[in-house]
Amino acid sequence: MLQRRVPLIAVAGLILAAAACSGDGGGDATSAFQADPSCFGVETAGLSAGEVTCGHVTVPADHDNPEGPTIRVAVAVLPATSGEAGDTPVMMLEGGPGGHLVEPALTNPALRSRLSLGPKTVLIDQRGVGLSQPELACPDYVETVRQAGYTEPIEAEVEVLAGCDDRLAEQGIDVSAFDSQAIAADVAAIRQALGYDQMHLRAASYGAEVALRAAAAHPDRVASLLLSSPVDPGRNWVAEAPAVLDRALGAVLGACAADLECANAFGDLRAQVRQATDRLVDDPAQVQVRHLDGSSETVGYTATAAASHLRLLLYLQPAVGVERMPAVIAQAAQGNYTPLATLGRRTEQRVLGQISHGQHYAVQCAGPGARLSPGDMHLGDAPLVADDLVSAERALIAGGGPPAPDVPALIVSGRFDPVTPPSYGAAIAERSPASVHVEVPDVGHGALEHLGQCGQDLAAEFLADPAAGRDALPTGCVAERAYQPATQLEPILGG
Repeated sequence: MLQRRVPLIAVAGLILAAAACSGDGGGDATSAFQADPSCFGVETAGLSAGEVTCGHVTVPADHDNPEGPTIRVAVAVLPATSGEAGDTPVMMLEGGPGGHLVEPALTNPALRSRLSLGPKTVLIDQRGVGLSQPELACPDYVETVRQAGYTEPIEAEVEVLAGCDDRLAEQGIDVSAFDSQAIAADVAAIRQALGYDQMHLRAASYGAEVALRAAAAHPDRVASLLLSSPVDPGRNWVAEAPAVLDRALGAVLGACAADLECANAFGDLRAQVRQATDRLVDDPAQVQVRHLDGSSETVGYTATAAASHLRLLLYLQPAVGVERMPAVIAQAAQGNYTPLATLGRRTEQRVLGQISHGQHYAVQCAGPGARLSPGDMHLGDAPLVADDLVSAERALIAGGGPPAPDVPALIVSGRFDPVTPPSYGAAIAERSPASVHVEVPDVGHGALEHLGQCGQDLAAEFLADPAAGRDALPTGCVAERAYQPATQLEPILGG
């Protein structure tokens, strides 16, 4: 029986995506920007009433039928933070698919600071997401996953998702309208409604597909592309996820082996990964998970959960995730899964409420997931992790990628990325001659964001003159970085 998979931040569990997508799929006209002085009723943090402009832009559900049903896209515009900033605003496109952006940014000053690069910043919740209307939310699914253990069958989650699809259909919502091409058309409509001649498009993970499509459709309206850990729309990133995870784990283990202190402390980590996961294939463990509030819970723990949690470590800040990974693996090999389960459980519980899962699967079922079925997924051998990790045939989406836009681009990838590897960024750069690709040597997913001030400086310098090329960018702070694995774990993690 298939066991439940852990929800991921930027790509869904593979079996769940295939199952959810395999059912019977149950010049734009736009209104002007409609201001909302209450900012959607959100209690903003660190912002005065005059510092942010909130509202909706109404767009056609089907851009080929501008007189048909409409969708309201939530927009928040943050002021420029630099007197030297140019007049061209930056629109941020979140990943997921289905990742919330507007409310998290309005309520988190630290997040806003990381997103602000000087010019005005335009935040949107993509159609079907967060504060946009309608939201393709699946609250029953979120609650089911939040309460579920790792040894329970995945069929229960698929059933809840099917119920969510039925509920949305009963509300008259056609989920087929919530795909990447439609979201890209929304970008143009929002720019027009806000009265901007051009925008820079900043995108993370899946958001890069939207940005690339928007730039290809209207290259004269996109001043530049700033892509962090981008998906490559020409690849089936759902089907390739197991192999990509395997590559990322291999890179981390290779980096440890090349570090004398790490190698001496932990020895053959490849064998230890096998040992840790093989044990769980035959005998799932009862593992104590420790929460930040001091409470704990005991959960049944499988090899699939362990592999998914290893993936999640590579989404976190390096000091929290990838630098701890060798020590976490060594503990798991000794039978102590608490550090791995604790970090993974904390992350997934935090992320669950930050994704509109109906939109998440709507996008996948219209794109890479449409080319998968449960029969396509098989339990296969993976070089580093045990047979319980779902493996799928690596596949290209024939004709799935948008044309390469003739727009300057800065593409930043992480060496240890478990879902959008550096090869994706390199492939996009190869198709886009006016682009610069930078690989960060010590981070996973969210490469630009994990660079901190170095990333802020790099991005701001690029936006100041997108066509200047690599030599004009302050990439020295990236080249100076190096992987620094931790050899001990904090007691709170059970190490």
